Parts: sequence; C-alpha cells; structure tokens
Amino acid sequence: MAFHVEDNKLKVSFEIPLPHKRGSAAESTGLASPADENAVVEEISKSVEAVLAQETAAKAEASAPMTESEDNPETEEDALLGMKLNTSPVLTNGSLEDIEKAERTKRTIIIILAAIAVAAVVILSVTVIPMVREIQQYNSEYSYAERLLSDEKYEQAAEAFMTISEYSDSQTRAEYDVPYSKAKRAMEYAAEGNRKGLSLFGKYQSDYPDENISTIIYTDAIELLSSLNGYKDSAALIIQCENAIDDIHAQELLDAYNAAQEKLESHDYLNARDEFLALGDYSDSAEMATECLYQRDSVLLSFIQSGIMRGVTASISDDASVKSSLYINSEALSKIGSDSFSALADSIGYENIEIIYNEYDPDSVSICDAVKTEFEKLGSYKDSADCAAQAEAAGDYTREFYSLLSSGQLQEALIWLDSYSDDIPDRASYAEWIRLYLPFTGYHALYLGDTTLLPRAAGVSGSSAEVNTTVTISDDIAYLHFDSSDGSCGIVLSCHLGETTFILEPYDEQYYYYYSYINQPGHLVLTCYTENGSSIGACEYE
Repeated sequence: MAFHVEDNKLKVSFEIPLPHKRGSAAESTGLASPADENAVVEEISKSVEAVLAQETAAKAEASAPMTESEDNPETEEDALLGMKLNTSPVLTNGSLEDIEKAERTKRTIIIILAAIAVAAVVILSVTVIPMVREIQQYNSEYSYAERLLSDEKYEQAAEAFMTISEYSDSQTRAEYDVPYSKAKRAMEYAAEGNRKGLSLFGKYQSDYPDENISTIIYTDAIELLSSLNGYKDSAALIIQCENAIDDIHAQELLDAYNAAQEKLESHDYLNARDEFLALGDYSDSAEMATECLYQRDSVLLSFIQSGIMRGVTASISDDASVKSSLYINSEALSKIGSDSFSALADSIGYENIEIIYNEYDPDSVSICDAVKTEFEKLGSYKDSADCAAQAEAAGDYTREFYSLLSSGQLQEALIWLDSYSDDIPDRASYAEWIRLYLPFTGYHALYLGDTTLLPRAAGVSGSSAEVNTTVTISDDIAYLHFDSSDGSCGIVLSCHLGETTFILEPYDEQYYYYYSYINQPGHLVLTCYTENGSSIGACEYE
C-alpha cells in the first residue's frame, strides 16, 4: 500500500501478490481481476478525498477575523482582573487553532486508517481468501497424489498430478517422477524375485511358467526408465538392471550345466546330451554333449564284448524321446542270460532302452554293427575309431569257434561247426583237424615204460603214472598239453595242423627232444631222443 498526491488529491494504492499459476486467475480460479482491485482502491481514495475536503472547510472557518478582540483591547488590569475572576485558562486564537488542527489531523488519520482497514477487508474477501482456499485445495490434491504414489497406485497417482498440472511441480511428477518411482520399486521386487513386480506392469506369473520372473521385471523396468530421457539417475539404473539380468543369466547357465552333469552321472545320457546342447557355447557344453554319447556307447561296447551276441539285434536311438530297442532270440538268451540284459538296462536306464525277448524287428541290425555305427558318428572324439574297430571285432561270431579251439574244447568246437557251418569258409578242414586230434585228449594211465620220463621232460624229479592231455589249436599250430594227474609237472608239445607227431624242442641247456604220437588206437606214446637221434627212454599211456 502507498500514498501520494496527484492534482491536489491524496491517492492510496495497493499491491496484492497472487499465487503462481500457469493460466489466467480470472479464468481458471474465479479470483478478482485487476479491474476489481482498482475499483476498490478508487472507492477508498474518494472517501479520503471527502475527509480532506471537510478538513479544508473547517480550516477556512477558523481563519476568519475576530472583530471583538480587536475593537475592545483589554488593558493589563482588565486582563489581570479577568484572571482573578475566571480560573479557566484563556486561549488565544493561535493556540485554539493549533488544537483544532491537531484534532482534525487525528480525525483524518483515524478515517484513513479505517478506510485502509475497510479496503484490506474488502481485498481479503475478494482476492486473498479465495487465493488461500485455492492453495489449500491444491495442497490437498497434491498430498492425495503423493499418497497414491506411496501406495504404488502409479497410474492413479499420475492422473492425480496431471489434474493439478499447473500447480508447483505436479506435471513433472506425473510425467517423470511417477514412472521413475515405479521403475525403482519394480527393481526392488525383481531383486527379491517377488511376483508383485509383474503386477506393476499388468502381468501374471502364470503367463511365464518357464521364465525367470526377475528377468521379466528388470526388462520392463529398463523399458520404463528408457522413456525418462535421463531423469535423475535413470541411466545408471538402466545399467544396474542390465547387470542384474546378466548375473541372473550367468547363474541360470551354471545351474543348467550342473543339472546336465547330474543327469550324465545318473546314466541319463540322451537327456543330459540335450541339456548340454541347449547351453550352446557355454563352457565346454558342446564337448560334454559328445561325451554323453561316448559314455553311452562305451557301455554298449562293454556289453557286446562280454559274450557272443549272435541272435541279438538292436535299433539304437539318439533321440531322448525314443527308446533304443534290443531284440533277443531264445538261443542268445540261453547263452547270454537274462541277467546280463537286465544289467545293461540298469546301466543305460530302463527309461531309455527296452529289452524284447523272442521277437525280431526287420529294421534292426546286429547289435555289434549298431554299436560300431554309433562310434563312427563320434568321428575323432577320443578313441572312438578304435572303439568302432572293437565293436566290429565283437561282431565276428567265429571268434566263439576259435575260442573253443584255443581252450581245447574240441568236441564243442565240432558241434559249433555243425551249427554254424556257413560262418567258417574252411569248415571241412577244421572238422578234419578236430577229429584228428580228439584221440590225443583225455585221461591216460601208464601202460608200460619209464614213469619218470614226464617229470624229467618237465625238468623235475619224480614219477607220473597218470596224465591228462589236451589239444589246443591257435592259428596253424596244434599244441599237446601233457600234465600229470596230480598237477606236479607238465609239458607242451606242438606240431603244424594236420600232423600227428608233437615235438618238444630242447630248453634250459637240455639237449633232448621229446616226441608224442599215437602208435595204435587209444595208446599215446611219449619218447625221448638225443640230438643224434638215439632214444634214451619211452613210456606208453592208454
């Protein structure tokens, strides 16, 4: 408020601060306009002018000449007499005028102050009070928006701030602070693995049964923070989210690797292989996927090497959803035994292989050929090439026949030839040789001769009246095993296939040759000769 004189008139002016707003006060809030305020001030000025006019009139009246005093001047004695007769003070025109002037000034000030008070009341009622009410309303709505924000009702909070967008920082809060707060809260939920973070973005855990919910929440938070154009530390928070996602992914890879390793150790080879493959280039996952097949194939190789797999065919699957199948005929079952097949199923897993007895699938192949093919698929991995060769060798079923020959089971070998004549190209020759050597085998008692000859040939002392003999065949050599019945001594003589005289050449500084032959049916002769061919002993067993 200020006073000033203009054209001999006292002017009063007022300045009333209005609240900061983005729009027009008269249009947006209903407050008094500047024209209304000027009208009030004009009314106050008129009131003050009226008071001043009255004061001017009173002053003019007081300044009129006092004739009585001038025409009848009092003498000093009259004045003294008057003082004695009247104890009231006598005021001169000058002093009376000062008193009246002071009274008028006082009244003027009172009137002005009253006018000011009236103006203040009018202005308060017209401008300040509505302004205060408006501010109170803004504060109330602002506080309400903040409560919504703290209650994580982010969409409602943004709408509430936008409703009072012209007030304070409401628009900034709506456009930036609300989504910023939402993103930060989402990050907290993500760190906890709390599915509430999904609900912030209108999502449900049931929609992501196989995904890490923290990763989903962090991803949504990144998208929200990216829209804030660097508001506060949103850029740093984006990096924090990305690092958290990387950490989660690294832990997921490690957990998946360990899970695949556990499957491999439990012989679930194909599922382990698939899980390693799913890890891509993580660590040595690609190599471990191959290792799974190598270990599975190694189990199969050990199995086919444990016996003769004639009559066993297989269809080996590399698909975890399809079982491998083994088909076993009755002969193979009787030779190999069901326990061996059960042990194989235990090693590979019953969920991965099925054993089918007394059936045959025309699409299946010899199990040895199937195992060989599996190792060939592995290429140069470890000793896969050598294992493929071993599988092929295991599929040579004639090894059973040669095994019988090398162990001296000539009668069983002859039976084998009769059963599988097509497997041995020179079957007739082997049959002849076997029949040739069968008389040399069995138990023999001394018929006549030197009982010490066998022990001397073995380089020991003693006598041997009873012997057990066996003929073994390896490659193109036949071996005659002479062993005393009590096991105290024995010698081995040899000859080329088809010959019937077995020879023991000198050894250990001895210079004697021993010969054994059949001189008549059922009689086995053992003789000893010197280098020059002189006989120095003989015995005959029957």
